[in-house]
Amino acid sequence: MQAALPVSCLLLLVPLAAGAGAWPRGKGQVFLSASAETDTRSSRLGPSGGAYGEVGLTDRLTLGGQIDRNAGGEIFLRRSYLLPRGHVAALSFGAGRVDARPERSVTFSGLHWSKSLTVGRFSGWATIDTRLALGLDNRIDHGKADALLGLNLTPRWKAMLAVETYRDRDSTVAEIVPSVARRLTHRSHLQLLLPVPVAGGGAPRGGLALWLEF
Repeated sequence: MQAALPVSCLLLLVPLAAGAGAWPRGKGQVFLSASAETDTRSSRLGPSGGAYGEVGLTDRLTLGGQIDRNAGGEIFLRRSYLLPRGHVAALSFGAGRVDARPERSVTFSGLHWSKSLTVGRFSGWATIDTRLALGLDNRIDHGKADALLGLNLTPRWKAMLAVETYRDRDSTVAEIVPSVARRLTHRSHLQLLLPVPVAGGGAPRGGLALWLEF
């Protein structure tokens, strides 16, 4: 049971496999994502799922937030920095609640890195996201580190592979998350995800996420 909460925290960021990373959203640009998933041993959509959004306040400053069905949520600011040779770095700061309990309120800071790349004949991207959250007692509540590689297979199809880790005071969770996304319109994608736990227990799951950009 201890692993259930960290797993839900991991999954909230899965729709960002599009490559949020360190890249700025861009002034006036909006990104929205909604996700739902189920244990592969059941046909019923489970309690895991949520919504995520970003809006570009300036060309370098992004405001974002998310909420899940376990009553957790957060809001954050991310400042991006363009570096030589196509590297992008970012710092983020925010606050939120891990679940419905007030005592699980946290503040957090994050470091992010992104880069466009080419693998064979495919263009793609790589991202690393890390964050550290402090509880109301100023002790570390949890830490998180994710890495992702994505490839543009065709103008409509993307393939992604993410490694996601989460550790709190009670448990450690790690997952490998392969996924594919298909462009539906010039503003939307549908993503199919298959998270596979490699540490912390749990069963493989299936999930869907819808991305919208404005």
